[in-house]
Amino acid sequence: MTDRFNGNTNPSTVSRPGVLSLNIREKAALYAAYMPFLKGGGIFIPTNRQYQLGEEVFMLLSLMDDPQRIAVQGKVVWLTPEGVQGNRTQGIGVQFTNDETGASARAQIEKILGEMLASNRPTPLTCRVEPGAAAPVNAAGLRGAHRRGVGRSELRKAKPVFVDSHCHLNFPELSGDLPAVLEAMAASRVTHALCISVNLPELPAVLQLAADHANLFATVGVHPDVEDTPEPSVAELVAFAARPKVVAIGETGLDYYRLTGDLSWQRARFRAHIRAARECRRPLVIHTRAAAADTLAIMREERAAEAGGVMHCFTETWEVAAAALDLGFHISFSGIVTFKNATALKEVARRVPLDRMLIETDAPYLAPVPFRGKTNQPAYVRYVGEEVARLREIGVDEVAAATSENFFRLFGVPPRAQ
Repeated sequence: MTDRFNGNTNPSTVSRPGVLSLNIREKAALYAAYMPFLKGGGIFIPTNRQYQLGEEVFMLLSLMDDPQRIAVQGKVVWLTPEGVQGNRTQGIGVQFTNDETGASARAQIEKILGEMLASNRPTPLTCRVEPGAAAPVNAAGLRGAHRRGVGRSELRKAKPVFVDSHCHLNFPELSGDLPAVLEAMAASRVTHALCISVNLPELPAVLQLAADHANLFATVGVHPDVEDTPEPSVAELVAFAARPKVVAIGETGLDYYRLTGDLSWQRARFRAHIRAARECRRPLVIHTRAAAADTLAIMREERAAEAGGVMHCFTETWEVAAAALDLGFHISFSGIVTFKNATALKEVARRVPLDRMLIETDAPYLAPVPFRGKTNQPAYVRYVGEEVARLREIGVDEVAAATSENFFRLFGVPPRAQ
């Protein structure tokens, strides 16, 4: 079967079954379809063919007037089904493979787009598609919130929406009532959540959550507090990171508060996670408690900046935050920032650049005020956003838009995977 996406062109046919043949001759069409926020690049393909998340696809790209077609493989990272609400085109998002062909495709696309890509301006477009091939699409459907720079403006026109960048939905406090948890999420306009792995035996449950729900994503890692558990090698972490919808390595890091004694194993584990993140090009989710100096030292020694990531549930000083920011990391605030006695942390929340900030729940723990002491859930992340907005004296919609866009960009998550 061959699907074709065309920008004012006559499509060619391909004999190989399952090949996606994209013949794009309008620069505007390429701009609308290209997804630079995905690691390695990717492209949106309007099609009515049925795909599964993680499915491998083979593409032949004909760009502009270049007679040489680009052969590139990729995998489906999100689906937009038929009949979804809003002006959204049915189709798939395909992430290019992390190899020479993927790099070549991205380089050629970005060379063609040039200043047009850098400016991030929406471009009027109507794409003509051969009948019976791919689904017809207009500019709004293709452009959407997945365009870097467009997502923020679109979000700000609507009611504020939030993303929970760190939660544990597989934990028993939440997994036993998951339908209600997800319903509360939707009611609170929390559009996405990242489900965090804390050990390998429970990883299948985390992966299943991501597989079952379009707006849930997963990490792979072993928490620094977890003793007497299978120790992952770099190779194992890299292999797990290749699973569908795994977007980060972690939760990893150091914790000298809960555990004492010889913690050399904790530091070795942390190093392995950083090395894996660099190898598979996934961002890190880092936990640090009473161990800031060693955490930063290991991050520098292992070149964690090459992977990037987030300092989750941040509770350290501004000096620690500044050092992490200097390494290219984001800072994530949890419900702790709403606590009355978190004076120093509130000051950090005022100072962290908004384009480097995330918000989270760490559910089922650390419920924000007014739910402090109760079971936390992703729906409550909005209270974190509201407190940050109050501290910075800005609108909550601005915090919601910025932290959501930061999440999509950092983890390569499509905004419309809902």
